[in-house]
Amino acid sequence: MKILRDETGQAFLGLATYTQTAVRPTNSQPAAAEMRMADAGSFASSALSSAARPTQHCCFYCRYCDAVISLPHDRLGLAFAAPAVRRTDVRAIGLICESCHHVAAYSLFRGTHGFDTRHKIAPLPPVGKTVLVDMLHCDEETCTHPLPLFLIAEGELTGDAVKDLGKAWDWDELTCASGHSIRRPMWLYDAKPLIFLQPLGS
Repeated sequence: MKILRDETGQAFLGLATYTQTAVRPTNSQPAAAEMRMADAGSFASSALSSAARPTQHCCFYCRYCDAVISLPHDRLGLAFAAPAVRRTDVRAIGLICESCHHVAAYSLFRGTHGFDTRHKIAPLPPVGKTVLVDMLHCDEETCTHPLPLFLIAEGELTGDAVKDLGKAWDWDELTCASGHSIRRPMWLYDAKPLIFLQPLGS
């Protein structure tokens, strides 16, 4: 039995529960190498588990083919979170369905154009990079809610590549959060390079 003291200086009783035995390895170099390999393996395992750790995603069902479109909620500026934690103020977002190539508005706010009871927030492993392509404006001059258009890219994506892809997307029936029509953006046919906007809340 021995007397131990905690951070405050209070004494308490403790029992020795183990015996420490020093063993000197016959060759210190292999032992050190094994320790470095173990540390490297532990670091790789930790990095892998961190990369695959699920994060909160907004999951939307395509209005045209029912395919699931998911994006990390934090890369959207927590647009659909409680007012105290939102980093951006939008009512809906524009997304492209990879299955049918329709561009449409989606929302988690009930009563907003693009809302569906199937839409939800769910934990999913992060995949790809979220790009804010543009803030689209509708034909109604008094409307104060532009539609942020997001795109998920697996690798590096250039503005010219998005312009080429965008010409093949179906922009028909695209509306803002209030239901006003949105026309095809002019940058699809503009000679100037398309420059991506910073992700909301970054």
